Amino acid sequence: MERILTAEEYLSKQDGYLELKKRFPKLDIAIKEVLIEFAQLHAEAALKSASEKALTEWASTDFYDDRKVVSKSSILKSYPLSNIK
Repeated sequence: MERILTAEEYLSKQDGYLELKKRFPKLDIAIKEVLIEFAQLHAEAALKSASEKALTEWASTDFYDDRKVVSKSSILKSYPLSNIK
């Protein structure tokens, strides 16, 4: 699984960020805080959506063991990336 970038790592890849950080250190902190809050809000919304939209399907490991499991694809599709603007 790919490692998720921290707010600092993400910002450091943006054009002009290092200059902004040097010139406005307090603004730099505010930007990171806003990015983190934004990510937290969407993570909460995605988890809530997954909990409401997750589907179950039958899984069988052998002839005598039928059980319902959560469909991974239903979770992955439950919160469209287009919600993040």
